[in-house]
Amino acid sequence: MENILKQILEGQKQLFNEVKSIRNEMATKEELNEVKLSIVSMETTMADKFGGLFDAREVQKDVNERILASLERIEAKTENHDIKIAVLDRRKRIMAK
Repeated sequence: MENILKQILEGQKQLFNEVKSIRNEMATKEELNEVKLSIVSMETTMADKFGGLFDAREVQKDVNERILASLERIEAKTENHDIKIAVLDRRKRIMAK
């Protein structure tokens, strides 16, 4: 009987030590709150940065559209000049005959 009690007592000591070890490894409420605050701070920062990136993308999109519009105008002018040059070349050839 005494042997059984010793085994039970030893088992309880082992359980106590395991529970104590687990408690030491667990995060406290304060540590969890710090982690939560850190996460909220990171989310806020990331939201601001993503907003900035989106705004920059919109600005770049507008710039690209203006450049494309300018390029279209330049192409139209070039075509017009090509036509005028062709007409002038034809006149020059006719006058040279």
